Amino acid sequence: MNDSLTRLVSAVEDHLPKIGRPVSETATSLDSGGAFIVIRVNGVPFESVSRAEIEARYDGWNRQLAAMTLEKGNRLALWTTFRRRRVSFGDEYRFTSPFIQRTVDKYLERFRKHDHFENSFYITAILTGEDLDETLRELEELGEGLTKALVAYDPQLLQTYGHNGVVFSEAYQFIGELLNGIDERVPVTQATGRDLIPTAHLHFHYDTVELRTDTSTRFAVCYDLKDFPNAGWGQTNPLLTLP
Repeated sequence: MNDSLTRLVSAVEDHLPKIGRPVSETATSLDSGGAFIVIRVNGVPFESVSRAEIEARYDGWNRQLAAMTLEKGNRLALWTTFRRRRVSFGDEYRFTSPFIQRTVDKYLERFRKHDHFENSFYITAILTGEDLDETLRELEELGEGLTKALVAYDPQLLQTYGHNGVVFSEAYQFIGELLNGIDERVPVTQATGRDLIPTAHLHFHYDTVELRTDTSTRFAVCYDLKDFPNAGWGQTNPLLTLP
């Protein structure tokens, strides 16, 4: 590739937020000032939950958001992410009883014949501030408040963890899957997350995005939802059952 063409192709890192390094078990710094946490929450079987309960939870969550924004103002930003992924049932179970073994094999066969998917939701809370220690204290308190408010959805704060003597970041891994299209561990090193996370080559076409890695190629499409018709609840429910 000649120099003139190379100058036209910007690096992925240039378009990423200035993701820094883990500064606690659950918080990651931003080089632009501040830090963020990521909370994973599970959905509820809305088909079997009463309309009144769904509305009560919705109103409670709205009150929680209003209280947070009143306290933090424009220092706080929240991003929500919906992820739907294919899951496999590859585990093998062995029993000494032939009857139990046949029963288990027959039961699992139903899951292995068809594709199955898992839905999960993520909330990323970003808090800016000039003093990192004070911002971190506020962010951890905010995380505690969010997990309590979302206790019905089994919230889990993404955190750092050790594996074979190496420290990895679940927050890095979460962002990496969104950016690269693959789910892989991302280690914590002296480099910033902005430098560590990107591994895919992104190619933007007219209406699609190509995510190309060393082992796979995936495609994505982006939609801009400008407005919703006045048609009641559940207008995005079809997303929960794709593809």
